[in-house]
Amino acid sequence: MVEFLSTNEKKVLYGLVSLPRMTDKEIARALDIKYSTFNTVRQRLYERGMFTPLKIPDLHRLGCEMMAVVYTSFNPIISVEERVEKTRGNIEIFDEMVLSVGEIHRGFSISFSEDYTNLCRINDIRMKFFGENNLLEDEHPNEVLFPFKLSTISRFFDYSQFLRVHFKMDRILEDIPKNSPIFQVTKVADMFKYDQEVKLTTAEKKVLLAALKNPAYNYAKIAEETKMSRHTVSAAHRKLEMNGLITPINLIDVKKLGIEIITLSHTRLSPKSGNVRKMVEEEIEKSPYVVFMATREFEIVSISVYKNFDYFKSEKWRILKLLKENGISGETQINRLFSLNKLVTIKKISFAPLVEKLLGMGTQS
Repeated sequence: MVEFLSTNEKKVLYGLVSLPRMTDKEIARALDIKYSTFNTVRQRLYERGMFTPLKIPDLHRLGCEMMAVVYTSFNPIISVEERVEKTRGNIEIFDEMVLSVGEIHRGFSISFSEDYTNLCRINDIRMKFFGENNLLEDEHPNEVLFPFKLSTISRFFDYSQFLRVHFKMDRILEDIPKNSPIFQVTKVADMFKYDQEVKLTTAEKKVLLAALKNPAYNYAKIAEETKMSRHTVSAAHRKLEMNGLITPINLIDVKKLGIEIITLSHTRLSPKSGNVRKMVEEEIEKSPYVVFMATREFEIVSISVYKNFDYFKSEKWRILKLLKENGISGETQINRLFSLNKLVTIKKISFAPLVEKLLGMGTQS
């Protein structure tokens, strides 16, 4: 159901998405809204499912080497419900897979892995299972690898630019002083680029896991969960955030905003493209509809959200026109469209099981 949002609700939702590292009081101040009003509106939006808090760990420094995006064409004869039933207990059980979505004849997933060997092992199991259960179309699943040391992940489900355009926020915020932090939006960018060795105390490990499992928890709830003092929890959590080991974001249920289409685009550039590659990358990232973007030397994968097909078509032709005008040859751009009305979330974004494995924490809280 499409939700109607008041001006205050739009402001608060935009503030939560754009300034995820700030406290509620700081965001309210940036938006020039009374804290009591902000808090009431925030709670109402949360209860209506308009946003979901999420904590993202720096998987690179915790032992992962790469991210993989896999998109697949499935046998349309088998219903999505039947496919989900078959794969949920056999494929999505892997901790490395942090997100999996799909509809009747296609789907995509995002995984993180300690090394290439482990990723190959999982993909071999996946391919064998798909084949034995007649789930695939003729083509193999398409896998795009992003080793952290060779890649840039410039957006990771960052909806701030999309909301700014969708809500026409420049007009809504026109009376707010231009030195407000709301105009210096915090960008959660390239969060897996650091590779310094990290050593966590037992307390920090417990706080990290509790925060990943329950992103909406405050310090008091985490203290209760981990059976540690609130002071110990707050000190550990602040250290994790300051060192970039955990990054808060807020995910948006764009379907409730009337968004009809989500796309996964995979652009392959020819080695002959030269310096034009950077320009193409910048043009794709410039789009406010892009909420996820990962790049390496000749590969670009982006996930975008569009109000309807016309919006998608306009943006698609803008990029294709750019490629053609610059005489780029040998490139391909694959676009997979998903209807949000038919899309099934097979596995919601969850990092806790993988981090628990990386830290060797077993079943500890």
